[in-house]
Amino acid sequence: MSRPEQLRGINFEASPDYHELNAGAHRNPPRVLTAPAMVWHLAFWTCEEPDELEQRRSPVMAPDIEQALQESRAAGVKDSVDEFILTLCRTLQQNPDISGLQLQPGVGNARLLFNNRCRVDSFDRLPKDTPFETTRQRDVFYSTSRAVGVQFRWKKLDVAIRFEVHTEYCSISTFIELDPRHDKTPDKPREYSDIARLNKNLVIARIFLHARTAPTGEPRRDDATPT
Repeated sequence: MSRPEQLRGINFEASPDYHELNAGAHRNPPRVLTAPAMVWHLAFWTCEEPDELEQRRSPVMAPDIEQALQESRAAGVKDSVDEFILTLCRTLQQNPDISGLQLQPGVGNARLLFNNRCRVDSFDRLPKDTPFETTRQRDVFYSTSRAVGVQFRWKKLDVAIRFEVHTEYCSISTFIELDPRHDKTPDKPREYSDIARLNKNLVIARIFLHARTAPTGEPRRDDATPT
């Protein structure tokens, strides 16, 4: 058998897992925070309770119909989260105190949500039948492990909000870094933000941290101050 004839029998198509792996390689990693920072984490249960599921389930319901109903519910959850994110971005965009607004991930000329897309210059949803521009854009959109992030600057504060949708729950994690560039000093609290009460509490926290002592009696290093 000649070499060309041998090659005809070889499958050169990509592995079925290739697109998922390719999308995972471009997933936004969890945010790395520097102290001092504030974190607010919310999680919402999206699965039906067992008793609700039994009430909805018909004794003669075919497995494929039940699976279709579950997929429809999951798509509805994603659509709701997407609409919340886009509404948030449109609201922030009109706030004069907001700057540097970003919605990620973005691939090509589109921002990718969980079940929808929007253009990089707009926070309005594209029609679901809009074709993908590139294979990479499609891979990232259909990956099962993905997060959507919103970042902006408000009253001198660097704010990042991370959204995740999982099989049984969705989560919203908000991170506010108070000194990400380590260029602020405790004796100038107004450098932290334009919120007087927050600045006052930061000064109190730093005084407390500086006053701590280690078991040896030596002053404990303030983890919120770079060395």
